[in-house]
Amino acid sequence: MLDLFALRIALVVIGSAVAAYTDLKKGLIYDSITLPMIGAGILLNLVEQQFTGIGLGALIFAAGYLLYVTGKIGGGDVKLFTAIALLLPFYKENVFILNVLLFSGLSGLLFVSVKYSLKYLKTTPLRNAFQENQANLAKSAMLAVVITAYFFVLSTIGFVSTTYLLVFGVPMVFGLVFLAFEKGIREKIFLKKIPVNQLEEDEIIAREFLDKKTVEQLGLGVKGVIDEKARKKILELGLKEIMVYRDLPKFGPFILLGVIAALFAPPFMAVLA
Repeated sequence: MLDLFALRIALVVIGSAVAAYTDLKKGLIYDSITLPMIGAGILLNLVEQQFTGIGLGALIFAAGYLLYVTGKIGGGDVKLFTAIALLLPFYKENVFILNVLLFSGLSGLLFVSVKYSLKYLKTTPLRNAFQENQANLAKSAMLAVVITAYFFVLSTIGFVSTTYLLVFGVPMVFGLVFLAFEKGIREKIFLKKIPVNQLEEDEIIAREFLDKKTVEQLGLGVKGVIDEKARKKILELGLKEIMVYRDLPKFGPFILLGVIAALFAPPFMAVLA
């Protein structure tokens, strides 16, 4: 008899691995990977009458879509997270996707913060970096005070373990450095002026580098990604080039890392207790 639970795990691992590969090599997580996973997840949940799994998948998709339309996350990432939530709603009596999100988010934050902060500071004199990022430096400093106080209080009352402090604290320290220099990193590393005929689907529009009138004419609102509607409007306005953020970090490999960690490590909150 077919073990449906083992099938769910296999589909999650194989699908995440293929998505990580294509994201790393091509910069895309294809619908041909995620849509069959989503379909299989819905079918398995219907067969097993696991309607909570369908609801969880819908919730993850809704939350992800809000991040997608504001240019915070790619559409392929949203579909992959949705597929994982549908295929494996629960694992070891825990909501599996929450552990995946935490493990992938923290590993991604650590890697991206270290890589791009060093890359930026290597090409930009420290004095210039401070001048270019004055507003962000102030925000990062204020946030650092709040986070330090938070960890100090939790540590003092013995509410969390040393593991908790390390797992959350180390990525946050590097994340604060990235936040401090984020403006310069975006401008020096990711910002590109691209001819309209070379725009790619889901490309993130650098709205802050467009004048207010152009943003209003494009009707972007909170939306910051290139889709067919945005592309058509750009052509109607006669724009030849537009500023976008390109060569952004690929998150697919970190989703795979989050899946593997969530499968083989103890549940995240158990590790931190």
